[in-house]
Amino acid sequence: RDADVAEAACFMFSAVAKNESPAIRQQVIKSGAPLLVVMVLRHFSDAPGDVHPVLRRAVNAIRLVGLDDSATAGAVRLAGAPDALRRILNRYSDSQTLQKSVTAALQSIEHEGAAAA
Repeated sequence: RDADVAEAACFMFSAVAKNESPAIRQQVIKSGAPLLVVMVLRHFSDAPGDVHPVLRRAVNAIRLVGLDDSATAGAVRLAGAPDALRRILNRYSDSQTLQKSVTAALQSIEHEGAAAA
């Protein structure tokens, strides 16, 4: 199943992004992995079926991206993360845990956008 593969990829990205080594973390962030996570968010935010687990992993991964880096934050915004996150908010209005994570991710992305402007 595509969702399982995407969920595993987001989990691996999150595990590496949490790494204690700033050098390794930066390598992963600069590799373009955050854009892969945005692609997962965009695709599965509207996908039919039970995609809650993959969205939960992707939202967690996007929160670990390192949005303090303006280039990464800008790329994440331009790739469509805010719109995908808003669709997830609307689709899963009954899931408080996901709502909380999505709201935090969206605020981080929008905060960085306002700071960069």
